[in-house]
Amino acid sequence: MRLLIYEHVTAGGLGERPAPSLLREGAAMLRAVVEDFAAVADVVVQTPASAFRDLVRKADAVLAIAPEFDGILERLQREASDADCRWLGCSAEAIRLAADKRTLGEWWLSRGVPTPRFMHGPTRDSVVVKPRFGAGSQDTQRFDNLSARVSDAFIVQEFVPGLPASIAFLCGPRDQVPMLAAEQTLTQDGCFQYLGGRIPLPSSLEQRAINLGRHALAGIPGLLGWVGVDLVLGDSAADDRAIEINPRLTTSYVGMRQLSTTNLADAWLKVANGEAVDLRWRDDLVCFDAA
Repeated sequence: MRLLIYEHVTAGGLGERPAPSLLREGAAMLRAVVEDFAAVADVVVQTPASAFRDLVRKADAVLAIAPEFDGILERLQREASDADCRWLGCSAEAIRLAADKRTLGEWWLSRGVPTPRFMHGPTRDSVVVKPRFGAGSQDTQRFDNLSARVSDAFIVQEFVPGLPASIAFLCGPRDQVPMLAAEQTLTQDGCFQYLGGRIPLPSSLEQRAINLGRHALAGIPGLLGWVGVDLVLGDSAADDRAIEINPRLTTSYVGMRQLSTTNLADAWLKVANGEAVDLRWRDDLVCFDAA
């Protein structure tokens, strides 16, 4: 199989000066997946961004790492589909739902998935303001007293205290296989910039993360490949909240592969083909950064 691996930020898709955090994380993910997939496929790494449409027509399959804002990831999916190239990721519909944080939050609330409440207008409650369409915690900020309304391009949600965490799944037509739950290291300046993480969580917290992650993904059609769910784990399971879905590879892959004795790229392909996998993990603790 001739596999095209494409990372949008390092390929120049966001211009010459993208957000440094997005560039660091993109480069880290690219290095990791190229090494793993090279063991199971004929890998082509594509750059620059302008060549994507041409090269995807020459590949059997494509794995794209790109932010979901501005419709970027959805556009890449549609270009791969137009070229009859197998897309090793989520459908355009699933990407669109996950990318719109207001629509996703309302979807969750209507289905009983615990997630932060939306707030409206000025408030003295502690809230988080973030872009309705965003990625990588860009332009996200906590306010302990919001004195004015925000534009429709942003959403306002209650601030939920607890442990920032994530759980990723390898999704396929038959199963959603959980990875190890990870603690997220975020900046403490109220902007929640992602710095890296620690894997695994204690077993009790990990099971809570898996349970909430499964609940968050339930009923969403078109999930395929690596899908991450950002969470906040509170004092008890009743306090846990689902925050966002990342319908593409997340930086936790960098740490996850260090603990896996299974090639996660091989597992990715098997799950996408509807095959069963038996993931095995080293009994260790890994700390990783987004670089």
